[in-house]
Amino acid sequence: MNLKIKVLFIFSLSLVFFLACEDEEGKDRPKELVGTWYLHEANSSLELTSKIDQTALDPFSKGTSSLSVKGNSSDILLNHMMLQYDPYSGEEAFILSNRPFFDDFSDDDIFPSILLILGKDDMGEQIAYMQAMFSPDEYGIYINESDFVYDKDNHSIQIADTLFAMNMVTGEPDQSDYHVLYGTYQAKTINLSANIPKGFDFPLGSQEIVSDQESMILEENGQATMSHIDSYDGTKYDELGEWHVEGKTLYIIVEIIDDYDGSTEIDSIVATYMVNGSDLTLNEEGDFCEGESPDDFDELSCYNYFELMFALQLNSILETNALLELKLNKTPHSAKRINMNRFNVDQIMDQFRQFKLK
Repeated sequence: MNLKIKVLFIFSLSLVFFLACEDEEGKDRPKELVGTWYLHEANSSLELTSKIDQTALDPFSKGTSSLSVKGNSSDILLNHMMLQYDPYSGEEAFILSNRPFFDDFSDDDIFPSILLILGKDDMGEQIAYMQAMFSPDEYGIYINESDFVYDKDNHSIQIADTLFAMNMVTGEPDQSDYHVLYGTYQAKTINLSANIPKGFDFPLGSQEIVSDQESMILEENGQATMSHIDSYDGTKYDELGEWHVEGKTLYIIVEIIDDYDGSTEIDSIVATYMVNGSDLTLNEEGDFCEGESPDDFDELSCYNYFELMFALQLNSILETNALLELKLNKTPHSAKRINMNRFNVDQIMDQFRQFKLK
């Protein structure tokens, strides 16, 4: 999605340090932190603070569902839903799936996988678009006009449609290959009280970190090397900087080089830490949207994206406080690759916009 999730080992808080002006003498660099640390686990949560009392849709939890996809030998229940803002139409689209949207699929556990998008085409007509992987050898895109009804008051959807397979060469529907969608989906909701932070799990903030095989080297002389291995092609990237601690807070300041224009910028990690033998735990928190400006593409602010994701009233969020716990140790981990068949919501939304039924 267009939500800008900036991950540099842990959430960047955009704290700029003027290194040239600092006196390197006297900085605390405990020996217990010196060495190479490998990230093995990341857990994240989010606290939303609303200006008003309101009910949010929870896109990370199962809803109550009787909405199924039936066709040939398939009978698959769709029990997860999230909202997606479509900047092209200015409309909301509803995305439903039979599994969590940020599920960490493995090679042996990706079938069946369904993504259903309910929205409007360029003519303003409601359509349903489904991308489905039923088995390693059975994949298809299905589409048709839709009479789905969305109830904003209780975040529920009713649908009774038949979707036909699309011939990707001719763009014509195949009347002999179809799936029937029928039932009701009721999203799980979260009650927000005005000015009171509400916390819940936020897997979107941690899974990308672990999948990128992060590690760091902290040297006695104060040099820090932050590394990650791209999950898709195995390329290793390093960023160099310096580290020190103040009390129980670890500061890592690194220089990032832009791959496109060669420009550099200073970024930092600020986290409380705890060492237990060969295990290291880092904890960081901060407003996810602090310092973010509206996106040039559609002029929505970071807060607006969260409001749309959770079906909240626009301009009603005060804070998006992210909390991240990272567990590292000195034992290297085996390479972990993301399955290339994993659903990509951005990519599928782009495909969804290309289809026209009129």
